[in-house]
Amino acid sequence: VDISRYEILILKRDCHYSLTDAFELTLKHPISGAYIEDTENGRTIALTLAVSLRNALASKLGISTSEIGYSVRPSRILTTNLPAMVIQLFDDVSGGAGFATSAASHIDKLLTDMYDFLECDSCCESVCSTCLLDSNTRHDINHLDRHLALNWLSRDFKCFVSLAAKYNYLQGSKYCHESIKEAISHQINRGAKSVTLWLSDNLHEWDLNVREVHMFVYQLLQVNKVNLCLVVPLKRLSTCKLDSLKNRQRVDL
Repeated sequence: VDISRYEILILKRDCHYSLTDAFELTLKHPISGAYIEDTENGRTIALTLAVSLRNALASKLGISTSEIGYSVRPSRILTTNLPAMVIQLFDDVSGGAGFATSAASHIDKLLTDMYDFLECDSCCESVCSTCLLDSNTRHDINHLDRHLALNWLSRDFKCFVSLAAKYNYLQGSKYCHESIKEAISHQINRGAKSVTLWLSDNLHEWDLNVREVHMFVYQLLQVNKVNLCLVVPLKRLSTCKLDSLKNRQRVDL
């Protein structure tokens, strides 16, 4: 999953345009490693997934699906130059309301619900009003097919959404799309009073003396006024590493 958040220029039917918040998602098949191709079937799959993801987000936020727009666009993966269809969600109001960009914070839940929204109680052949068809999506009825989307995802898709066991170090841990600094800042804004950082077993990854680390520690201790704790692996540390940790202790770490 590749996620990005940005502003998008939307053109209304009355020829007016405005900037609004947007969210992009590029899916890579968990088994085959393939991206959704820029073909007729690929565009149908991507558009169907966009509608289903929109429904999942609206349900999660408790808002009407009409408040979130959807679209797809062809692109290329930067590292491999492979073609891929990109799913887009955007706020359907000028200036944005933050609905679309909040998708990144709930991505694991949304991907699971996206799959579930492709199921239809009426067992329709492509789409119907029971599943994905509504006043906004009826214009795309010829380009929506839940069966194509389900086949591309495969039956085991939901098994790959949750955090892999090798990364599940702590009970209740989950995927985070943000950097560590962003995630910590958000939790502090929500009232967190202490932060515990677990250092890697690979001592070569440590770089505690760089300016960015100094500034980060200062921000947490002196500005945010939180309790900060470093958990160190049970290994023999070099004199340099020990000195770095002792320097941190001098500033109430």
